[in-house]
Amino acid sequence: MPGSGEEEYFLRCLLRTFSLEHPEIELVLFTDPVNDVAFASWQRVCLEGAERETRFSRIEHMLQEIVQAEQVDRLLTPFITAPVHCPVPTVPYIMEPEMLDVTMEGGGFWINRKVKDLVRAAQNAAALIVPTEFARKRMLRTLEIPMNKMVVAPPGVNHAVTEPQPCTIETPYILTVGPTHPHRNTERLLQAFERIRDKIPHNLVVVGEAGEAEPASWGPRVLRIQRCPSEQLAGLYQHCDLVVCPLLEPCSGISVLEALYCGARVVAGKVGAIPEVARSAPVYCEPTQVSSIAATILYALNEEEPYRKQRIRSGKQIAGEYTWSRCTERVLIALRRRPET
Repeated sequence: MPGSGEEEYFLRCLLRTFSLEHPEIELVLFTDPVNDVAFASWQRVCLEGAERETRFSRIEHMLQEIVQAEQVDRLLTPFITAPVHCPVPTVPYIMEPEMLDVTMEGGGFWINRKVKDLVRAAQNAAALIVPTEFARKRMLRTLEIPMNKMVVAPPGVNHAVTEPQPCTIETPYILTVGPTHPHRNTERLLQAFERIRDKIPHNLVVVGEAGEAEPASWGPRVLRIQRCPSEQLAGLYQHCDLVVCPLLEPCSGISVLEALYCGARVVAGKVGAIPEVARSAPVYCEPTQVSSIAATILYALNEEEPYRKQRIRSGKQIAGEYTWSRCTERVLIALRRRPET
């Protein structure tokens, strides 16, 4: 789905890098009527009716037919829609394992069937792409596949936006970015902001598509922006006083790295993959505790200038190491593997 989060962003950046650096590889996107227009600039085949189909076996059959008709060599697919059986080697990728957790909570015949299908799809795949070492270990708790079957392909950072961008909203403000899915921890962030709202002059700016955890009301001094071009988002990063990323168990750290590269100070939970990818650059909080989020925001806003500048320099240097070229090479390694027999 357009704007749905890390997995869609990951796919778009991969497509762009493949086209620029590997023009010998022909890319064909399989879409449905819901997302077809969003990928209008790419060669694609629309699976009519797939958006209405609820039977997983029927969707898989449609995919098998189109793979053969288009004579593709490899199928790169989000893990949540990976087929159990396919005429060609499949390489699923997963950036947000919490989507898998929701599926595996059970609640009916079709959900339990889907869980079994995902495990079998992972077993039959040539490789499974994950964004970090944390994600690889995390997936081992869920899937019955060997660790060496998972290829770590750290996502890159948008290095295209390097020039200073204008600020499009009134300062000062605190920024948070990403779809309002449950793992984004938006509810606790709002509670923390409510606690400190009278102590600071800042507004809270929330950027990202509406998700399952979208609040019915945001309350005072919260500015909600659903879609934002990359240059404008870079401007928001560059001019904010703080970016808050209270994710509960992030497996990629994309949003944190993007903020650091733009020179923003970041408050994040010391959980998931964040310490692995961002190291000492963020100011860390306990994301399950509202009091910790609120106190860490206040601490970061009042941090002494030398420490603030050092965090910004360190964050830019760390984020600059993450490139989509390197990520694409890792994806190519996964695509070249063949399923074990």
